[in-house]
Amino acid sequence: MGKNQLNELENYLKLPGLNTYFRSVANDTLVQIIHHYPEKKEEVITIFENMLTFLVDAEVKDNVIDTEFGGFFISDLIDLKLEQFLRKIKILFEKGYVNPFICGVYEEVEKNIKKPKDIFYGKRELLGLIDFYDDFFSPQEEYPESDDDFFFSNNYIPREEFVRRTHKKIGRNDPCPCNSGKKFKKCCLGKGIYD
Repeated sequence: MGKNQLNELENYLKLPGLNTYFRSVANDTLVQIIHHYPEKKEEVITIFENMLTFLVDAEVKDNVIDTEFGGFFISDLIDLKLEQFLRKIKILFEKGYVNPFICGVYEEVEKNIKKPKDIFYGKRELLGLIDFYDDFFSPQEEYPESDDDFFFSNNYIPREEFVRRTHKKIGRNDPCPCNSGKKFKKCCLGKGIYD
């Protein structure tokens, strides 16, 4: 969707007050365009250069500074080995516009951007809308249990065990759906038939 709308993606990245996640997804779209459409690489790199200039010139009051996005953005520049942008990246660090917990401190960025490409980095498969949502909603594997971590404890419920209500919730004082003539609370409530 983005390969022929690069200007729109650039403008979107510059919107004030934009959520970190949304801004990062737009930036990731540009990264994937480089991988899948090499003929667009120079155009996307120009957008990255424009974005760096935009951020360097921005002030906090402009409501476009997002240190988390700054970290993700610089991580993408590292992965793409765009070391020509180191001068502007350094300015962003000096201004405090980058979260170093995401991409490292400037010295690490400078070292990593000059390293050969990481074997694990690369383009991702482009999925159509239907395939994307099929993958997104497919059952996930259970996490291993651990006594040390609440997230991995016995409280974890695998996705396929979630119950999705397909009918309107029955109130306690509503007539029981079994047609007994009694109120739901005096009849089938708690028996697991309708609740």
